[in-house]
Amino acid sequence: MRYTRGEIVSAGLGLLMPMLAALAVFPLYAAALLLTDSPAAARQAGLWWALVPSVALFAPTWNTVYPALCILSFSLLLRGLIRRRLRWVVLAGVVLSVTTFLNFAVLPVLLLFGVFTVGYWAYTARHASDAPDGLWLVAQGVWFGIGLLSVWVAFWLVSGYTPWDILRVTFSSHNDLVQQRAYLPWLILHPYDVALLMGFPLIGLAVWGIVQAVRRWRFTPLDMLALATGLTVLLVNALGIVQGENGRILSFYAPFLLLAGVGAANDHLRRPLLIAQAVMFGVLAAVLAVIPLDLNPQSTTPRTDLGGLGDALAFIPSDTGFTSPVYTGAFRLAEYRYIADPASQAITFEFVWEGDAPTERPYHFELSASASNALDGTVNAVPLRWQPQSGSYLTTCWRSGQRVRDVVVLALPPVSMPVVWQPVLSAVDERTANISMISTSDGVIIDKLVLNPVQYP
Repeated sequence: MRYTRGEIVSAGLGLLMPMLAALAVFPLYAAALLLTDSPAAARQAGLWWALVPSVALFAPTWNTVYPALCILSFSLLLRGLIRRRLRWVVLAGVVLSVTTFLNFAVLPVLLLFGVFTVGYWAYTARHASDAPDGLWLVAQGVWFGIGLLSVWVAFWLVSGYTPWDILRVTFSSHNDLVQQRAYLPWLILHPYDVALLMGFPLIGLAVWGIVQAVRRWRFTPLDMLALATGLTVLLVNALGIVQGENGRILSFYAPFLLLAGVGAANDHLRRPLLIAQAVMFGVLAAVLAVIPLDLNPQSTTPRTDLGGLGDALAFIPSDTGFTSPVYTGAFRLAEYRYIADPASQAITFEFVWEGDAPTERPYHFELSASASNALDGTVNAVPLRWQPQSGSYLTTCWRSGQRVRDVVVLALPPVSMPVVWQPVLSAVDERTANISMISTSDGVIIDKLVLNPVQYP
């Protein structure tokens, strides 16, 4: 295993991110169905989700989860507004509370929710037969706010830190970052970066949906969402509060841009919609050609094609064990041999290792040597650090009874007269700095193994 336990846990969470991001299709479909009353439009929204570049590019990161949580919160809010059920509104606030607790970057979505809710009340709810008054609108905001504060209040009670304490520190650091960058260039870079990572075809559809909403001037719930989304994007850009990696940080725009464009386009632009999807799919597929993919798995057996030192040179028995008091696994140095090459100013070593149990950590071996003479004094070779078999068969793979052969060359500094080099071997994990302990055949525990001295030249 190349990674620490903490890295393994982080990687496990990273593996969950694409699956959690994929779950966004369910609230996305539900919201599209409530807004358009069209299963076809709702299906289109779900199909588009997999084609959003930011979802694919940032798949193993938390950034793909925030859009899923934001659209889940909006779907619950929309259900609560349409069905006049406060529990859905409160639950929407709770979901967004979790989201804002994970990342403040999603705070602009509150503007989108607020504009949509006011517009829904003004142009849809007030014209119903059982039209609610202004107090209904206030109640929605209050109950949503209660849900929004839930996680923050719980954290306050447990930790003693108020939401304002956290916001103050966060915005202070954010303000320092923003002040270092010019405002005007980001007025262009911001929308460009967002469009690039949302997908230009999707942005085109969203703009088309917003234009259609303005032209119709009927302000249906779908129209209000399109206008609220457009207003949020414009205000965030104009305020300059996000300067850097906008497409990643503001990836929560994606589901709302989808709803703004796909719902309106489904009835009028089915063929262009299909073409746009095909273009985005083609772009994503083309990117795979330049993304390095590690499709070569580790070898399951030791390599046998490594050149050795021939049959004439005898091996020196060692029978020393390598173990760690912290991490599991063990192996042994069964034997080794060497040959000095003064012409190349080097010593070539051939080690024969024997597996005992796969190690938890991928140990590197370190070989150093020192010597002294009357003219040069003490001379030290630059330590050589390497992974067994050039990294193709790590100690984490060594099983009981396996013999692993390794050939390395230790470069030596020039000397003015003959010396005796004293090689020293050790095993260390570079990431954790854990040094494997060595038990010799006579039971002595050491952290560096002194090999046989080498006459040179």
